[in-house]
Amino acid sequence: MNFVLFSSGTRDENAGKFKAFSGDVILQKKREVAELVYAKWTPTAIFVRADGTVGSHPAAGDGAIRSLMDQVRTEKIESNDV
Repeated sequence: MNFVLFSSGTRDENAGKFKAFSGDVILQKKREVAELVYAKWTPTAIFVRADGTVGSHPAAGDGAIRSLMDQVRTEKIESNDV
């Protein structure tokens, strides 16, 4: 499982936020990516399949994100589920 974080603002504004994170951080100008996937709150997670298709509804909040990760780990989200 790979993680990619999206944030808004400049590189300098985000420099300290993700020091411990070793994955990719993509900066959006405003909320264009969040709006595209209907992520209204932070934190929000979405499962994206290896082929780039969206494989889950947005999971908002730490409990929902943990549940989504558990579903992915135990393969309850199949490659064709949305």
